[in-house]
Amino acid sequence: CLSVATVAQAQTSSPEPAEAPRAPRFRNDALVSDYSADLLRDLPTADNLFNLIDVLQPSIIGDRFAGAGLSVGQPGRLGGFLTSWTQSLFSIDGVQFSDPSGSGAAMLWPELLLWQKVRVTTGAFAADNGAQGLSIDLAPPTPGDAWRTLVEGVTSHGGMNLDGSGNALKPIARPTGYDRVAFTASGPLSAGTGATIAFSRTQGTERNRFDATNATGRVTSGFGQLLFGAGTRNEVRVLGWGQQTTTPFEFRQIIGATGDETPTSTGGHGQVAWTHTRSASSRLLVNGSYSVRKDAFDGVLADAGISERLAYGPMTQFAALANRTVRTWSGALRFEQAVGGGRHRLAVGAQGQGGQLLSSSPFTGTIGELVAGTPARVWKFSAPAGSSDRNTTLLAGYVEDRFSRGTRLDVVAGLRVEAVSGSARSASDSVSWFSLLPRARATFHVSPRFDLFGSYTRSAQRLTLDTLAWGDPAAPTAAVYRWTAAAGASPSLSALGAQITTMGPGTGAGATPLTTLDPALARPYADEYSFGFDTRPVQGGLIRLAGIARREQRLMGLVNVGNPAYTTATVADPGP
Repeated sequence: CLSVATVAQAQTSSPEPAEAPRAPRFRNDALVSDYSADLLRDLPTADNLFNLIDVLQPSIIGDRFAGAGLSVGQPGRLGGFLTSWTQSLFSIDGVQFSDPSGSGAAMLWPELLLWQKVRVTTGAFAADNGAQGLSIDLAPPTPGDAWRTLVEGVTSHGGMNLDGSGNALKPIARPTGYDRVAFTASGPLSAGTGATIAFSRTQGTERNRFDATNATGRVTSGFGQLLFGAGTRNEVRVLGWGQQTTTPFEFRQIIGATGDETPTSTGGHGQVAWTHTRSASSRLLVNGSYSVRKDAFDGVLADAGISERLAYGPMTQFAALANRTVRTWSGALRFEQAVGGGRHRLAVGAQGQGGQLLSSSPFTGTIGELVAGTPARVWKFSAPAGSSDRNTTLLAGYVEDRFSRGTRLDVVAGLRVEAVSGSARSASDSVSWFSLLPRARATFHVSPRFDLFGSYTRSAQRLTLDTLAWGDPAAPTAAVYRWTAAAGASPSLSALGAQITTMGPGTGAGATPLTTLDPALARPYADEYSFGFDTRPVQGGLIRLAGIARREQRLMGLVNVGNPAYTTATVADPGP
């Protein structure tokens, strides 16, 4: 894997029975992994999608442990081949399902029980896929000819969980209890009509090295699907999913006032898809979806606290604490037609997506920042009285041709066109991008048991709603001071030195905006090249060697364009 990046700018169905012509034999799926329901059921995943991907995908980097019942309801931030986790794309049967805010997660916490197959793609994306770095598609189950019911129950407490007392170092996190009950039923309602219903309740408790008490996560989900016209020319799927998730408050030891502060998310997702099969060589697909999620804090947050930078990370995280509502919608149309005796299969399509974030900060207190136990800075957070309202829109069109040259060469060539826009209410600047994204793949069949493959893909970052916080007059700000208190068990927050700076992402209350978006802000993009070979020395066996090179350009970053009140100093590092 080779990743090169440069920072170049500032950021203030079933077809009718027929003998189909020979189709191209595309086997260059080195960057695609499919996990079936049978495999998911046999693996010790704790029904956690992020645990599955983090363990089985060598190209994925995650930031949260999810095995053995840890991190219930907490999505892992996953990135593929060193790309940003904010760009990970989730979909259900090809229908967009990602959180548009930039959290790198799905709109709801995706339990594995609900899906017939999980497909993970880390590159060489088809023209209808707008991901960059990682795409996760969840395939809902198809009802069979007879009803099937499954009831599951899992529990783990007491001696079944290691307490970590024999370790010289405390574990980052360890499970202290896990309970799960789930029910699914799927089967026919009438000829050509089937249904799936599911319910699950999961609870996990854990202890981390910085907390003397257990933290609890809970997920309650209800799922339903109707399938009409199975096996006919017109197949319709209607899917609905509701969920409530309660997760531990990450900063409960710092600004938790009542001891039971927990972020609670309540959301729902609905989608409908219609597939019209004219013949074995022609198909039309239309789909649409709508998702909404409300994130809120229970309990009361204290107005002051002390945080260790090495344990809890940068202080700017406190500015992101918010009660918020996230909405996203999508619609897509795709037409496929085989031509040229079946040696070409053309696909054209259009897609539309939109996202909205309404947020208001519940925290406007003071945080003292320690660095390795030494008082360093004091942060005083403030936020405007109004709520923030940010919106993004993406419109895309694409064309793709899959064709063969002789009996040995199969090629996929496509072009994706995207128009992206976004803005925050009352902000002085907005974002507007237009991108041409070509891509191509080829497979050369050297022999029945040996293939060579290669691909080129240009992909571009999606515009997240969190990016639009910079320059948003309704986003929070923080005044940063030197902390002159002496080191001790409880240093005083009133021992303030000079103010160092004022931080965004909000614009502040002054006449001159504290932060802005660069009017010339261009869209970050990546060029990716993959190559390798497949060999099948025995029936059912596969040996694959693949190489990937990806170069990202025009990455966004913060630039201080004023008069910084600091100087740069060089510190000698003598080494070990």
